[in-house]
Amino acid sequence: MNKQDAISTKYWGQLMAVRSETMEPFSIDAILLALRLAIAEAADSAIPESALVAAQNEAAMLRQQLADARREIDELSADLRGARVDLGITRYGASELTCERDALRKQLAQLDADNADLTRKLATANAVRTAPATIHANGNGAAPTQTAPANLELADYWGSLDAGRRTFRSLDKHVRLDLVQTALATFAEPPTQAAFNFAKPEWMPTATSICQSFGCTWQDLPTLTPEKMQP
Repeated sequence: MNKQDAISTKYWGQLMAVRSETMEPFSIDAILLALRLAIAEAADSAIPESALVAAQNEAAMLRQQLADARREIDELSADLRGARVDLGITRYGASELTCERDALRKQLAQLDADNADLTRKLATANAVRTAPATIHANGNGAAPTQTAPANLELADYWGSLDAGRRTFRSLDKHVRLDLVQTALATFAEPPTQAAFNFAKPEWMPTATSICQSFGCTWQDLPTLTPEKMQP
């Protein structure tokens, strides 16, 4: 190995050693420093021009390697950014699905509650409709067929009063009137106040109290309208 090759190998070996220790691509500054030192040592050793050309060629090769390394780093950085974007989209999609799932669960819970409420109202209506008739026009008359409330809402009131979940006086006045007239409608003929008091549900006031509350006579009660009630 001649002196020029020895100088070149010396500085090239130093660069490779640095790269092995740091695991980083060559920097331009390191390459230029190695090149300057090699040129200076070659000059001091009276290196011929051919050796300088060789050193310059090696420097050009190192520059190309550095450019290739930088290009590879840029490509890897672009891939990393793309992966982060994909991860963000995936997380956003998962969050959207979670929100939709929670909304559907709430809707399902509401549907279950609505279904349970409707089932309860239907059961109450059927119970009122099929309950044995106990109302008589007078003490000796035959029991008439009891008529169910006109709608599910009224049936719900009737059932809740039977169960003790409500009190009669806590209801709106027009609801109380509907309930009283429903009870009166079970008679084949207008009952006396005594017969009504004997057969009425426990939660319903007496005939006298009802007339006082609505501001009407007993005879007018079956056809009384909310507009004619006492305020």
